[in-house]
Amino acid sequence: MKFATSGDTRVVSRHEGVVTVGLKPFRYLGASMLLLGVALPKLPGHSFIRCPLLASTGIPCPFCGMTTSVEALLRGNLIGSLESNPFGILVVLVALTILLIPSLKTFVFSSRHAKFYIPLFLLASWIFQLFRFHIL
Repeated sequence: MKFATSGDTRVVSRHEGVVTVGLKPFRYLGASMLLLGVALPKLPGHSFIRCPLLASTGIPCPFCGMTTSVEALLRGNLIGSLESNPFGILVVLVALTILLIPSLKTFVFSSRHAKFYIPLFLLASWIFQLFRFHIL
């Protein structure tokens, strides 16, 4: 895995087992996430945002607690962030990295690694949530 400062500007391209992800759209998404993480707690009626899976089945998804985690971290509450969803910290760090280092244009990684690590992170997050909600 590596970041690159030049290259393909497409969002995602694949070539011979290598995946290249253009970071430009993720800069906008990261900035939006950080702004909403600061603004949402100040808005009335904020608690209406619910996970559809949790609301319909009582089972949390791997992303449950992510908004709360990001909000807590942006307010300086590291413990609250960790308790909600530890991957929220990773998401904020990635967003800050791609925002604060504009020379980073792409993220390049092996498709073999993606097929292993992405499901692994999702599974780890889901197991965390299942323990957090006392299902496991």
